[in-house]
Amino acid sequence: QARRAGVDDFIAKPIAAPELRSCIARHLERQRVLRLSEGRHPGTGLPLPPRTTADVATYVEGAAAEGRAIAMVVVRPDVDDLAGDTAMGWLRETQRIANAVAGSSSVVGYHDGVSLMAVLEGDGEIAESLFEALVFGRVEGAPAWRCGIADTSEVAVDTTALRRAAEEAIDIARQDRAALVRRWRRQEAGLAPDIILIEDDPALSDMVQYVLRSAGLTFRAFANGEAALEALVAYRTEGRRPLLLLDVDLPGLDGHSV
Repeated sequence: QARRAGVDDFIAKPIAAPELRSCIARHLERQRVLRLSEGRHPGTGLPLPPRTTADVATYVEGAAAEGRAIAMVVVRPDVDDLAGDTAMGWLRETQRIANAVAGSSSVVGYHDGVSLMAVLEGDGEIAESLFEALVFGRVEGAPAWRCGIADTSEVAVDTTALRRAAEEAIDIARQDRAALVRRWRRQEAGLAPDIILIEDDPALSDMVQYVLRSAGLTFRAFANGEAALEALVAYRTEGRRPLLLLDVDLPGLDGHSV
């Protein structure tokens, strides 16, 4: 009857500790494999980057078709390195944040293996109020984090445009030092980051971005020379010029031409 009701396993008394441990390990592994097969993190159950990307794109497309206002939020730990207890604390913290924003009117998951991305129904002011409350309730052992918010009152209803604006808001918050939650404003657009990366190899670009992020540097990554050149011309520096990491063998406009 218990099995028919959905119980995973049953151990009769007297219970031997090795048997109990083996049973628990077996079911944890089954849960891990199941979550991974669904594109979810085995520990937190939150969507991993490929699934998050697909879920967010679907949500944004639906909002665009229906004319709904939405806000995109990117949450990034404010530490140089995530390892050991800090990494475990960050997993618990991302789960806490996700639980606070999860619902029928939102999508939330891991953005790049470290950052958390969420898309919420409503304008940026609502998202800003929510995350300003969340930022001060970290779980024990979790690192401090910063949050960038972009909404469709300032940005086109486009996944890439919203993501870039939210990430730029984080960069501006880091430059501000005192700000933990920052909403993207049109008048702040185009502020140059610490590093501009132009690299068309996705694997190499991801690796460099991971190192830059771990070092606490702000950056923008481009996969081709045309897009990078357009951004370089438009960036405002405000007294500090960014460092450019430039691949030579780029498609279209090569590195020498850039």
